[in-house]
Amino acid sequence: MNSDVVIACIDAFFPTVHKPTVIVTDQASIHSSDAIVYKLEEWKQRNITLFELASYSRKLNLIETLWRFIKYEWIDRSAYKS
Repeated sequence: MNSDVVIACIDAFFPTVHKPTVIVTDQASIHSSDAIVYKLEEWKQRNITLFELASYSRKLNLIETLWRFIKYEWIDRSAYKS
């Protein structure tokens, strides 16, 4: 997976946009590379906006709640030995 794949997916999934569309991304390098930055103006003209989450958004990332539950409540500490 790299920025070229992300760009190809966005362009394929949204060939035409009829209303404002927001794509939420994290700060992974594939979401903030020069290639992505280069496409931002084109996407903006097509009514597509990339919204970048803060560096660490535990409250916005529901999987973090699940991981915390699994780590501290579900899996017994002895499981970490192997």
